[in-house]
Amino acid sequence: MREMHCRHDLTQAELAKYLYRPQSYVSKIESGERNLDFVDVYEICRCCGEGFEDFAARFVQAIKQK
Repeated sequence: MREMHCRHDLTQAELAKYLYRPQSYVSKIESGERNLDFVDVYEICRCCGEGFEDFAARFVQAIKQK
């Protein structure tokens, strides 16, 4: 997620604002303290201006490379 919001020039605080969440929410996701469900991922993609399908394709590709 950090890569996505950085690629779109958003800080944690800006992304949190778009998500109507505290900055600590984004921080906990990035540090692995909080897990995401599909709805969370979809909303983060939407706030970053990134297609969910594109994100999912990159995710699958990254998993295959491991």
